[in-house]
Amino acid sequence: FKVRGALLAMGSGSRPNRQQAFVWALDAAGGLAGAARAVDLSALYAPLRKAGGFADLNIEGAFVGGASLCVLQRGHQGDARNACIQYALGDIVDWLDRPDTETDRPPPAPSRIADCALGQVGGVALGFTDGCALPGGGWLFSAVAEDTSDSYADGVCAGSAIGWVDAQGTLRDMAALAGAPKVEGVALQGGR
Repeated sequence: FKVRGALLAMGSGSRPNRQQAFVWALDAAGGLAGAARAVDLSALYAPLRKAGGFADLNIEGAFVGGASLCVLQRGHQGDARNACIQYALGDIVDWLDRPDTETDRPPPAPSRIADCALGQVGGVALGFTDGCALPGGGWLFSAVAEDTSDSYADGVCAGSAIGWVDAQGTLRDMAALAGAPKVEGVALQGGR
Protein backbone atom coordinates (compact mmCIF):
# COMPACT_ATOMS: atom_id res chain seq x y z
CA PHE A 1 0.00 0.00 0.00
CA LYS A 2 3.01 2.29 -0.15
CA VAL A 3 2.15 3.62 -3.60
CA ARG A 4 -1.45 4.81 -3.16
CA GLY A 5 -1.87 4.72 0.59
CA ALA A 6 -4.11 2.82 2.95
CA LEU A 7 -6.76 3.13 5.61
CA LEU A 8 -5.68 1.90 9.05
CA ALA A 9 -8.19 1.04 11.79
CA MET A 10 -6.53 0.33 15.15
CA GLY A 11 -7.87 -1.34 18.28
CA SER A 12 -7.40 0.57 21.54
CA GLY A 13 -5.22 -2.04 23.25
CA SER A 14 -7.37 -1.78 26.39
CA ARG A 15 -8.07 -5.54 26.34
CA PRO A 16 -6.38 -8.51 24.65
CA ASN A 17 -9.14 -8.68 22.01
CA ARG A 18 -8.53 -4.97 21.18
CA GLN A 19 -4.92 -5.39 20.02
CA GLN A 20 -5.67 -5.79 16.33
CA ALA A 21 -5.66 -3.47 13.35
CA PHE A 22 -7.13 -3.71 9.89
CA VAL A 23 -5.40 -2.29 6.83
CA TRP A 24 -7.21 -1.58 3.57
CA ALA A 25 -5.25 -0.62 0.46
CA LEU A 26 -6.62 2.36 -1.46
CA ASP A 27 -7.20 2.54 -5.21
CA ALA A 28 -6.24 5.47 -7.49
CA ALA A 29 -9.49 7.29 -6.65
CA GLY A 30 -8.96 6.91 -2.88
CA GLY A 31 -11.53 4.13 -2.48
CA LEU A 32 -11.01 0.85 -0.66
CA ALA A 33 -9.27 -1.76 -2.80
CA GLY A 34 -9.82 -5.39 -1.92
CA ALA A 35 -10.33 -6.95 1.47
CA ALA A 36 -8.98 -5.70 4.78
CA ARG A 37 -5.89 -7.41 6.14
CA ALA A 38 -5.70 -8.06 9.90
CA VAL A 39 -2.54 -7.06 11.76
CA ASP A 40 -1.70 -8.12 15.32
CA LEU A 41 -0.69 -5.00 17.32
CA SER A 42 0.33 -6.80 20.53
CA ALA A 43 4.06 -6.39 19.74
CA LEU A 44 3.55 -2.67 19.03
CA TYR A 45 1.55 -2.08 22.22
CA ALA A 46 3.63 -4.18 24.68
CA PRO A 47 6.54 -1.69 24.90
CA LEU A 48 4.08 1.16 25.50
CA ARG A 49 2.80 -0.64 28.57
CA LYS A 50 6.30 -1.35 29.89
CA ALA A 51 8.84 1.29 28.82
CA GLY A 52 6.19 3.90 28.01
CA GLY A 53 4.58 3.54 31.41
CA PHE A 54 1.01 3.08 30.12
CA ALA A 55 -0.05 0.07 32.21
CA ASP A 56 -3.69 0.84 31.33
CA LEU A 57 -3.15 1.44 27.61
CA ASN A 58 -6.07 3.02 25.72
CA ILE A 59 -5.28 4.31 22.22
CA GLU A 60 -8.22 6.53 21.27
CA GLY A 61 -7.06 8.43 18.20
CA ALA A 62 -4.60 8.11 15.35
CA PHE A 63 -3.62 10.39 12.50
CA VAL A 64 -0.76 11.07 10.11
CA GLY A 65 0.97 14.36 10.84
CA GLY A 66 3.83 15.17 8.49
CA ALA A 67 6.27 12.25 8.54
CA SER A 68 4.76 10.65 11.67
CA LEU A 69 1.93 8.36 12.64
CA CYS A 70 0.57 9.89 15.85
CA VAL A 71 -1.49 7.80 18.26
CA LEU A 72 -3.20 9.29 21.31
CA GLN A 73 -3.16 7.62 24.71
CA ARG A 74 -6.32 8.48 26.65
CA GLY A 75 -6.06 9.19 30.34
CA HIS A 76 -8.82 8.58 32.92
CA GLN A 77 -9.55 9.04 36.62
CA GLY A 78 -7.23 6.17 37.62
CA ASP A 79 -4.32 7.45 35.47
CA ALA A 80 -4.86 10.93 34.01
CA ARG A 81 -1.77 10.80 31.77
CA ASN A 82 -2.60 11.68 28.15
CA ALA A 83 0.10 11.45 25.51
CA CYS A 84 0.80 11.78 21.81
CA ILE A 85 2.95 8.82 20.77
CA GLN A 86 4.74 9.32 17.44
CA TYR A 87 6.21 6.76 15.08
CA ALA A 88 8.26 7.52 11.98
CA LEU A 89 5.69 7.04 9.22
CA GLY A 90 8.05 5.16 6.88
CA ASP A 91 9.00 2.71 9.64
CA ILE A 92 5.41 1.99 10.68
CA VAL A 93 4.29 1.59 7.04
CA ASP A 94 7.13 -0.89 6.44
CA TRP A 95 6.13 -2.83 9.55
CA LEU A 96 2.41 -2.87 8.68
CA ASP A 97 3.18 -3.83 5.07
CA ARG A 98 5.40 -6.78 5.99
CA PRO A 99 4.64 -10.14 4.41
CA ASP A 100 2.63 -12.63 6.45
CA THR A 101 5.80 -14.73 6.72
CA GLU A 102 7.43 -11.91 8.75
CA THR A 103 4.81 -11.54 11.49
CA ASP A 104 7.52 -11.90 14.15
CA ARG A 105 9.46 -8.89 12.84
CA PRO A 106 9.73 -6.38 15.71
CA PRO A 107 7.74 -3.17 15.37
CA PRO A 108 9.43 0.23 15.33
CA ALA A 109 9.94 2.07 18.60
CA PRO A 110 8.20 5.39 19.14
CA SER A 111 10.24 8.36 17.96
CA ARG A 112 8.61 10.58 20.60
CA ILE A 113 6.20 10.29 23.52
CA ALA A 114 4.85 13.70 24.54
CA ASP A 115 2.64 14.00 27.62
CA CYS A 116 -0.26 16.43 27.32
CA ALA A 117 -1.91 17.75 30.51
CA LEU A 118 -5.57 18.44 29.73
CA GLY A 119 -6.88 19.27 33.20
CA GLN A 120 -10.27 18.41 34.67
CA VAL A 121 -13.97 19.21 34.46
CA GLY A 122 -15.73 19.15 37.82
CA GLY A 123 -12.92 17.11 39.35
CA VAL A 124 -12.97 14.52 36.54
CA ALA A 125 -9.84 14.16 34.38
CA LEU A 126 -10.10 14.96 30.68
CA GLY A 127 -8.85 12.26 28.31
CA PHE A 128 -8.19 12.25 24.57
CA THR A 129 -10.88 10.66 22.38
CA ASP A 130 -9.58 11.52 18.88
CA GLY A 131 -7.22 13.72 16.90
CA CYS A 132 -6.65 15.01 13.38
CA ALA A 133 -3.72 16.72 11.67
CA LEU A 134 -3.72 20.39 10.73
CA PRO A 135 -1.85 21.91 7.79
CA GLY A 136 1.53 23.13 8.98
CA GLY A 137 2.15 20.41 11.55
CA GLY A 138 -0.27 21.08 14.41
CA TRP A 139 -3.29 18.98 15.32
CA LEU A 140 -6.77 19.15 16.80
CA PHE A 141 -8.15 16.82 19.44
CA SER A 142 -11.38 15.96 21.18
CA ALA A 143 -11.42 15.03 24.86
CA VAL A 144 -13.97 13.99 27.47
CA ALA A 145 -14.07 13.98 31.25
CA GLU A 146 -15.56 10.55 31.89
CA ASP A 147 -15.89 9.46 35.51
CA THR A 148 -14.26 6.05 35.30
CA SER A 149 -11.05 4.69 36.77
CA ASP A 150 -10.04 2.33 33.97
CA SER A 151 -9.67 2.20 30.20
CA TYR A 152 -12.61 -0.11 29.60
CA ALA A 153 -15.62 0.74 31.78
CA ASP A 154 -17.81 3.69 30.78
CA GLY A 155 -18.70 6.37 33.29
CA VAL A 156 -20.77 9.53 33.57
CA CYS A 157 -19.50 12.26 31.23
CA ALA A 158 -18.82 15.50 33.13
CA GLY A 159 -17.87 17.45 29.99
CA SER A 160 -16.09 17.54 26.65
CA ALA A 161 -13.57 19.83 24.98
CA ILE A 162 -11.91 20.50 21.64
CA GLY A 163 -8.28 21.59 21.63
CA TRP A 164 -5.36 22.63 19.44
CA VAL A 165 -1.72 21.56 19.72
CA ASP A 166 0.87 23.44 17.63
CA ALA A 167 3.61 21.95 15.43
CA GLN A 168 6.07 22.02 18.37
CA GLY A 169 3.71 19.91 20.50
CA THR A 170 2.52 22.73 22.78
CA LEU A 171 -1.13 22.82 23.84
CA ARG A 172 -2.23 26.23 22.56
CA ASP A 173 -5.96 26.35 23.17
CA MET A 174 -8.82 24.27 24.49
CA ALA A 175 -12.53 25.09 24.61
CA ALA A 176 -15.25 23.36 26.60
CA LEU A 177 -18.34 22.23 24.72
CA ALA A 178 -21.76 23.26 26.02
CA GLY A 179 -23.57 20.60 28.01
CA ALA A 180 -21.89 17.29 28.68
CA PRO A 181 -21.85 15.46 25.32
CA LYS A 182 -19.49 12.51 25.05
CA VAL A 183 -17.55 13.62 21.96
CA GLU A 184 -15.47 10.79 20.58
CA GLY A 185 -14.31 12.09 17.20
CA VAL A 186 -12.94 15.17 15.50
CA ALA A 187 -12.31 15.98 11.82
CA LEU A 188 -11.16 19.01 9.86
CA GLN A 189 -13.21 20.16 6.90
CA GLY A 190 -11.62 22.23 4.17
CA GLY A 191 -8.02 21.95 5.39
CA ARG A 192 -7.69 25.55 6.69
